[in-house]
Amino acid sequence: MLADTIPLFRLLIRSTRLELRLPHPDELPAVAAAAASGIHRPDERPFLAGPGERSWALLPPQERAMSLIQWNLSALGAWKPTKWRLELAAFVDGEPIGVQAVHAEHYAITRQVTTGSWLRLDRHGQGLGTEMREAALALVFDHLDGAWARTFTYDHNVASNRVSEKLGYEPDGVDIVAKEDGKAHVVHRYRMSAAVWRSRARPDVKVDGVAPVRSWFGLDEGPPVS
Repeated sequence: MLADTIPLFRLLIRSTRLELRLPHPDELPAVAAAAASGIHRPDERPFLAGPGERSWALLPPQERAMSLIQWNLSALGAWKPTKWRLELAAFVDGEPIGVQAVHAEHYAITRQVTTGSWLRLDRHGQGLGTEMREAALALVFDHLDGAWARTFTYDHNVASNRVSEKLGYEPDGVDIVAKEDGKAHVVHRYRMSAAVWRSRARPDVKVDGVAPVRSWFGLDEGPPVS
């Protein structure tokens, strides 16, 4: 079985309505179809690429689906304990509805992750984006000895900003960046500490399969960062 070689496939995070897990290769077409169905309204631009590039979210549906499959496979292919990208598919009743990503560099030293996500358009406005992020934070802070979680959001992405504020992230400054539309955009940075996470009412999240994958995240090589 694939999970015997790559135990990441046994990592399972369950919240009230969701399952977050690495999709098996034969599930990737369904995850890609969720992305191809649309992840934001035509008048929105929550994801932007750099100058001269094009955001994957603006690609035609078939190209968007292929881009997602390539991105997910490349995450596994390039995985190192010092630099990793965990692309967790979100499932509701067995149906993929989005992806919650968690990535880090030199995590054993920094104990810091960055998160990002997308959600199928017809699932917007149901609190699922918040639940996905909470589930990922539970993995990081409660099971992977995390100290910090960061996220970045464009100023015009109101929904994502609200999720960060609702969950108790603290403002961490802004960046001004040039993007594919030839305009300057304000990016809000947010940061959450383990102390803040533990001080708030936390969701009921169950995580299985952590022990066999800790070394994949560079852990068990030294004491946790306080």
